[in-house]
Amino acid sequence: MSDSELKWSSLESNPEVLNRFLRHLGVSKEWEFVDILSFDSEYLQFIPRPAIAVLFLFPVENIKKCPFEAINSEVDCHGNSVYFLKQTIFNACGTIALIHALANNISEIGLDPESVIGKFIDETQKMTVEERSHYLKQNKAINEAHEATAWEGEERPSWLNDSVCCHHYITLLQSDSKLYQLDGLKEYPVSHGHTSGETFLSDAAEICSEYIKQDPSNIKFNAMALVKVS
Repeated sequence: MSDSELKWSSLESNPEVLNRFLRHLGVSKEWEFVDILSFDSEYLQFIPRPAIAVLFLFPVENIKKCPFEAINSEVDCHGNSVYFLKQTIFNACGTIALIHALANNISEIGLDPESVIGKFIDETQKMTVEERSHYLKQNKAINEAHEATAWEGEERPSWLNDSVCCHHYITLLQSDSKLYQLDGLKEYPVSHGHTSGETFLSDAAEICSEYIKQDPSNIKFNAMALVKVS
């Protein structure tokens, strides 16, 4: 199979699945994903803190562009503090979104340098975006963790077995007091301006809400926060 034909299994978007993925990658049980069932400010207050990243899944068929993209320039990540990886593997958007969340929060999470994800991030930290993307294609440990997660547990929903994926994961996170949107299908991260530990979830919720406004009758949106639970 050539690089252009490389395809991984789709990941179901729910905390149980992604938390299994975290364990396969070697992330401590102190950290896990929780559902964001509402973007209302009152509900967001009940999300555990610290919350360091949001993974957002949206249906691609009716989403035309990144919200606010016209006024927020993309950030060239060469020489920038944001760790960014482009998606060059079909159905790998969930894994790339997760890598973005972890690689940009190393000091907060305290990754084991000998873990699957710890080794990957360390080995790719000084690479260019293109080199990282190529390295992911060759990384057997990451691929095995992805596939093990995709096929563990109860029977997979039938729509996950379709050859054409109609949903896409992106990551929202804070770096250097700015809110970044990391999408492996774009050339660079997108900056959405200032944020803070206190306002990150509400600021990220605003971006997610703008996506939903493009297709308000569609129920196939999903958001999860990466939080510390103990």
